[in-house]
Amino acid sequence: MTADEWEATYQDSLTYLISKSLDADSRGHFWKRDDIIYPDGYVGADIFAYEGGQYCNGPKCETCGYGFCHHCRERPEGNCPRPLSDEGREAAITLARAKRGGK
Repeated sequence: MTADEWEATYQDSLTYLISKSLDADSRGHFWKRDDIIYPDGYVGADIFAYEGGQYCNGPKCETCGYGFCHHCRERPEGNCPRPLSDEGREAAITLARAKRGGK
């Protein structure tokens, strides 16, 4: 797949859509970031950071360690006991982007 083809289709990728959904309803959790920087600059949540068995995997919170299977549940069960401030979230995403060589 060429860079132009990827640019045209990334927003339809399941990983991108799941990650965006998890970030939209995070309940204060800050999910470990993936190695992918999407063409729009988004650094997605690592939807394989939590492993709970042969077929269970999902995001894992960087601040409290909570993880859940995104196949078994769509949303986290509870709120993060140690949520990051908006500034903390931005700093963590900026750091993740910098580690991956993005802007």
